[in-house]
Amino acid sequence: MIIAYALPILPGQAGRAKRFGPELEESGHRAAYDELNRLATVRRQVHFVQSFPSGDLQIVAFDVEDPSLLGRAFTDSAYDQWWLDYLRDVHGLDIRAMPEPPPPPGLTFDSTAG
Repeated sequence: MIIAYALPILPGQAGRAKRFGPELEESGHRAAYDELNRLATVRRQVHFVQSFPSGDLQIVAFDVEDPSLLGRAFTDSAYDQWWLDYLRDVHGLDIRAMPEPPPPPGLTFDSTAG
């Protein structure tokens, strides 16, 4: 199953969004990221940056076996703290300050070739 979401990128942060992969490696969190994806049955994850006159978006798509395994509680682990800081700094999304996380994206159309 494919799951996707898009997040606005704060002004001046498009370069960081484009460097998500290298930053993940340089931060030392790649192993934790890979393990969380394995536990969530993610087969593939891709990130895109789309620029518009109104601003940039980061688009993320997952190919996942069991989408119910994607949601999990955040912990005080080094990876979770890095990820929560990334969301806040790049997207302006401060999950720590939210009473509950945003709902997962809802599928509105699926055109599957026969």
